[in-house]
Amino acid sequence: MTDPDWVTRHREVWAEKPILSEWYRGQIFARLDANLIPGRTLQLGCGPGFYGAGRPNFVNVDLGTQSGVDVACDVHALPFASGAFANVVGIDVLHHFAAPGKALVEIARLLKPGGRCLLVEPWAGPAGWPVYRFLHHEDCRAVAQPWTQAFAPGKDAMDGNAWIPRALLWRRAGELGAHAPGLSVLRVEAFGGLGYLATGGFQPRGAPAGLVRILTAIEGALPQAVLRALALRAFFILERSAGTAT
Repeated sequence: MTDPDWVTRHREVWAEKPILSEWYRGQIFARLDANLIPGRTLQLGCGPGFYGAGRPNFVNVDLGTQSGVDVACDVHALPFASGAFANVVGIDVLHHFAAPGKALVEIARLLKPGGRCLLVEPWAGPAGWPVYRFLHHEDCRAVAQPWTQAFAPGKDAMDGNAWIPRALLWRRAGELGAHAPGLSVLRVEAFGGLGYLATGGFQPRGAPAGLVRILTAIEGALPQAVLRALALRAFFILERSAGTAT
């Protein structure tokens, strides 16, 4: 279950740090909004509710029952009809899934043909790996069976492994169809390096807003070849092929 204290702390920091919410809206929420297709949208692991809470045509799910959650459920067994959604979105969720392949099968089942799964996740590239491995509270390490058993049995819902998204949806993207038939990776966009670090994240302090904006603007002008080395975050667009049975 989502830790209610975690939700409260994040909401407090969000309210106290306008530059953090500005960064999220410009770098994450805007990317999601620009790539949604018309129709109902399911948000996985909605947490504090910064993105999806109260939005029309959104269904927000989480393990917890905090305000903003429409349905409390587990991503590995979602209580919705097949083909019920045009979009499934998640911000920092995939790297928490105990069995990512099983969760992606559920996502594929819920998407209508041509539907999209939009995920924003850690990017453990050349710069990101040491940051997540040594400076972040979550894990960042290779695991033997990342599709089927990304964590040891009995994991806590808040346990994460930042290595997982890049490994599965970039390095091993060609295996996705075998684990979640009908899903394929349409695009991967790396972003957010020093600009995000300068916000201080959900810690109480951060750099001045002007510096955050300058660093974010510089990063926005860099080509993807450079960002894949320097970025800490990535935007993954997955698509369900038309005519795939679920």
